Amino acid sequence: MPSATRPPNTAPTSASQPSSTSTLQTLRAWVRQAQIDNGDRPGNTTSDAERLAQLEKENKELRRANEILKSASAFFAAEPGRPSRQSSTFVSSHKDCFGVEPICRQLAQAGIKIAPSTDYARLNHTPSTREKRDRVLINYLIWLFEKNFYVYGARKLHAVINQHEHLDTHGQGSVARCTVERLMRIARIKGLVRRKNPNTTYSAPKDSCPLDLVDRKFTATRPNQLWVADITYVRTHAGWMYTAFVTDVYSRKIVGWKISDTLYAELAVDALTMAIAARRRAGQSVAELVHH
Repeated sequence: MPSATRPPNTAPTSASQPSSTSTLQTLRAWVRQAQIDNGDRPGNTTSDAERLAQLEKENKELRRANEILKSASAFFAAEPGRPSRQSSTFVSSHKDCFGVEPICRQLAQAGIKIAPSTDYARLNHTPSTREKRDRVLINYLIWLFEKNFYVYGARKLHAVINQHEHLDTHGQGSVARCTVERLMRIARIKGLVRRKNPNTTYSAPKDSCPLDLVDRKFTATRPNQLWVADITYVRTHAGWMYTAFVTDVYSRKIVGWKISDTLYAELAVDALTMAIAARRRAGQSVAELVHH
């Protein structure tokens, strides 16, 4: 059978043709870039392109560093505890987003030193017997805390968790008081603390006390004859608030008052000053006033 012959004036269809085309395009790109670098053609020179690439890389690194620091500040503010444990937890929870080494590098620059090997070792860590026991007890303490309306502290939780029925339930044996306190700190639970009422009366020495001008007879026959003052307090969501007020004994009207979030010596004086100024604006005389 005769062999097939290639028609004249036709290009060979070898596998090297695409490679030759790409090589030609590469050569054209080199020539074009050389002309740009020599100033014979407009465009970005090689040095400009390298500088832009470097700036884009630095900008990307700065954005990532900024995001890491923002996330770290929010995390550390909401997660009280030891810095080493905090940093390890932060790396583990954010490594999928930023990577382990960039996080460790930014934390080190911020003064929190942690090696990338710490996170790698944590992945291969086998929980000890104490850690396993702590996990069981923490969950049980949280359950007891919620069951008792979030008010039990370390003393009561220690007493409850060591009762016979609870010892049989969690199966971890008796629990020490210090262990309960430590696990409560880890779980960030805290019992309700009764606040003591503030003291608003500090008696002066008897030799420096002023005389009782009314002899304990709190009666008056006309306005502005006898005023009495007192200080009280009330608990609010923002803390204790203190109120000093001056009352006219004749009319039982509060003629002056002052409110503050701190108990200072001028609080009662400010209330008295307000009362005197209000009476004078009303054209009333306080020349014969007795303030008790």
